[in-house]
Amino acid sequence: MTFRLRLYRILTGIGLLLGSFLTIRAFLMVLMTGFSLGALTSLFFMSIFFVHSLLSLYLQRSLLLPQIPLKENTPGGIRILGGIILVITALWILGGVTLVTMNQQMVDMLRDMVKTTQPDAVPYLTPNVFRTAGVLVLLLAGVYFVNVLLSFSFLRKWKEEQQKRENEQHPDDDNLML
Repeated sequence: MTFRLRLYRILTGIGLLLGSFLTIRAFLMVLMTGFSLGALTSLFFMSIFFVHSLLSLYLQRSLLLPQIPLKENTPGGIRILGGIILVITALWILGGVTLVTMNQQMVDMLRDMVKTTQPDAVPYLTPNVFRTAGVLVLLLAGVYFVNVLLSFSFLRKWKEEQQKRENEQHPDDDNLML
């Protein structure tokens, strides 16, 4: 097993764990808010991470055990959900960089805004809190971003192996003239 495949397996496991947490949290939010549109949208987008991780597990199984085929809609699902995840993680990366680079003036502006609604939270709003949150967001985005890129790479490899196997089974089909 190559390093890339090991990394892919590890990141898929982490992604599955985090995706299940995000999906359960979003589902509980839907139950608490009474099926509001915002909560349902959040549930939809958070469940994409979980489903992509499951599809990645199926791809890994098919790569390790070629006799077990992938379902015909799995490659398309990996591509579509992976594209959506790339867009979401790009937004997370922008948000994480914003949080990491917050200066004291920006924190003071946020304190002034929060002061009227939640005065107890003001002492906890420090640049270190925002930097820590930004690093966590960047780590989460990095896990999913790299996992999606690896899934695209291994999907291409799986497809090439499938075509190679088909050509070995039917070598004369390319020379047929209709």
